[in-house]
Amino acid sequence: MVTLRIKSKEDSTVFHYGWWKGFRAFYLRDMKNDKVIISLSNKDKGPGSSVLWDIIHEESNCLGLARKNEVLNFKISWKFIKAGEATIRNKGIVDIDGEQAYFIETTARSASIIDAFYRVRDVNHSWMSTKDYHSFGYGQSVKEGGFRRDEWVTFDYDNNKYYGQKKKKDGLIREFDGELNKYVYDILGAFFYVRTKDLEVGKSVIVDVNNRRKTYPLEIEVIKKETIKVPAGKFDCIVVEPKLREDSAIFINKGTLRVWLTDDEYKMPVLMRSKVFIGSVSVKLKSYSR
Repeated sequence: MVTLRIKSKEDSTVFHYGWWKGFRAFYLRDMKNDKVIISLSNKDKGPGSSVLWDIIHEESNCLGLARKNEVLNFKISWKFIKAGEATIRNKGIVDIDGEQAYFIETTARSASIIDAFYRVRDVNHSWMSTKDYHSFGYGQSVKEGGFRRDEWVTFDYDNNKYYGQKKKKDGLIREFDGELNKYVYDILGAFFYVRTKDLEVGKSVIVDVNNRRKTYPLEIEVIKKETIKVPAGKFDCIVVEPKLREDSAIFINKGTLRVWLTDDEYKMPVLMRSKVFIGSVSVKLKSYSR
């Protein structure tokens, strides 16, 4: 008979270590996130159990997604003009008050030909739980045409509040806060969370997003499947459309957005197409690394 044990300070994970001469086995089950790790070795000395605990904690939502060094490079096009470049970068895992978080950065920069009439220099930072991608906070520096905004937000779940600061073109810093009654996502965290889900055409994923003013349910509709070709290659994709609100887009300040995600365990974004006041803008993946 095998006896399973519950790890201290864990509410949903059971484990068992087995050992006999010439063979070593580990069994870890995360019941909350429906993940199992079984490690078998034909050596009496194998990897320590701490390695497996790190894996199941770090990647409890999607074993294929948690790429601490993922870098996605995009080409931005406006009509037939190269309008700029954008990057989504996972900068690794950091500690946020004793909890592990992914540190994600996105940048968008207009090309010199566009700078003359609509200069873009955007930087977004997000700190997301490695367990379920809820947000610990985010920062934005948005410079698009004559628009300017710098913003910092912290989510304080212990006290059920969020608070932050905002600076616009006039240089004045304005403070704000609000109430929280559950875990929330910033828009970038919501984007990564969707990548962990099983997406079915005709159905939607609902994510609770906070955009500084309030928390609201963001609907991401799964539209269709399609094979497309971009500079990085040819990909089978799932097409999704977030029902964005003002001040919520990742690269584009306003407008509708449709995203092509690879139809595999990575759900890597390879194409984003947005309709904004200056016309249709396409963001195509040109290279990636993991």
